[in-house]
Amino acid sequence: MLQAHDWATPRIFGQPQFEKPIFIYWLSMASFRGLGNHEFAARARAARFASLLAFMTLIFGARAFNKRTAFLASLVLATSVEFFVSARMVLTDMLFAAFVCGSVFSLWLASRTERPSGLWFVAACGMSGLAVLTKGPLGLILPVFAILAVLLVRGNRFQPRPLPLAGGLVLFAAIAVPWYAIMLQKFGKAYFDAFFVHENVERFFHAEHRSNNHVYYYLAVLAAGSLPWLPVLAAWMGGIQRRVMEDATSRFLATWGLLCLVFFTLAQSKLPSYVLFLFVPLALLIGRTLDLLLLAEGRGRLEKWAMAGLGLAQVVPFLVAPRMLPYPGLAWPLGLVAVFLTIALVLQTRRISLSWIAATGFSSIVLIVVCLAWAGPSVDAIVSARSLSRKVLAELRPSETLMASPLLARGVTYYTERPVTVLSNRAKPFYTSHPLPIVRGSEGLNRLLDEGGAALCVTSAHDWARLVPSLHPGTGVVLDTIGDKIVARVSAMRPKESSTIATLH
Repeated sequence: MLQAHDWATPRIFGQPQFEKPIFIYWLSMASFRGLGNHEFAARARAARFASLLAFMTLIFGARAFNKRTAFLASLVLATSVEFFVSARMVLTDMLFAAFVCGSVFSLWLASRTERPSGLWFVAACGMSGLAVLTKGPLGLILPVFAILAVLLVRGNRFQPRPLPLAGGLVLFAAIAVPWYAIMLQKFGKAYFDAFFVHENVERFFHAEHRSNNHVYYYLAVLAAGSLPWLPVLAAWMGGIQRRVMEDATSRFLATWGLLCLVFFTLAQSKLPSYVLFLFVPLALLIGRTLDLLLLAEGRGRLEKWAMAGLGLAQVVPFLVAPRMLPYPGLAWPLGLVAVFLTIALVLQTRRISLSWIAATGFSSIVLIVVCLAWAGPSVDAIVSARSLSRKVLAELRPSETLMASPLLARGVTYYTERPVTVLSNRAKPFYTSHPLPIVRGSEGLNRLLDEGGAALCVTSAHDWARLVPSLHPGTGVVLDTIGDKIVARVSAMRPKESSTIATLH
């Protein structure tokens, strides 16, 4: 978009792209222009909004509960695995979570009968408008769920006055409507069908990732993403749950979170990042639970055993994963994380204390340092196309076609700045079409070879193993293996090579 000097139309691979609204692209473009075209500029936006959301949680928690609950909630949020991983990913979801939660916080503060304020309602509408400009209709749907939750908790006492109501709606429209109007005027029905129908309605009724489409999927995401605070979830099995839910704010957060969870569970397309915003109300409820646990004189036997069981459950993966995965560089760093989680487990079995909370939070800090520093190369090999791209730039010949699997195509394009052809067994490898040429598996590669072409392929080792048996004999050679991914050259044998191989056989 910067290269095209176009601040209105989202683009990918040089062509218009209607998958997401404009706001994330505006922020990214501003970041690239101010900081330069490099990875830090790309990731800085998500980190800034993650920090903002943690502070918003702190401020809301202090207003709605007390300062200690607020501090514990922001600590839980900032050190939860899902949150701090998302804080460096180039996705819309962190921005969306900040705007949606800002809108929901404002709606609840606007509903407090002891201190009604029209400004909070106007702020809620403004935040909702930014959410719509970031991710579309969900930015309005989720705050509507919050209004429903307010009505369920407070009854009919939430009735915004006419002036704030009108002002809020005008602010929402001023933020959310103009850009969509420009896109509809510019692209007409093509934009309406691509964004509103395909990207929103059809995603609700058709699964993009079928293996994720299970009723329990988001429950599992919320549990795993809350690590290392899983033991606190077990505390709800005891009497502490009733004490937490005595507070109207807790009931509101739980009701809103449940409505959203049901909605996203009914939606057929599911990804962990879709419910990133739910970690905010969950963190506030965990913070409130921790606050009450610190004040409690004791816990029931069932509660102690349940907390100990979940505490042990979150230690085991850090001990087992290095043995199961082909990444020896992860063994001792993840073992170090397991040590701190074990210390937290021992402290937890004795009593709920600030020492246990500190040890639990510190285990996440160690994990962050491990992932970004000590185990950086091993983690990079697992989750990034960066190392692969360095190998590609070293090996790619002028006459070769650069091919990448659908999962790696965008990352390889970014890091190499070379045109990429998608290597896939499917005619439509992306849910949203990209303007990239596609080669259909081994059949397409063999056709390329028959025409005298050659390719440098970047894909997973598993997909490569499925391709090789169907390729012309001796035409595919693995140049390097990085994590579970490979860089391979596919080229027809020269006559001299063919003769040599025949003699050897």
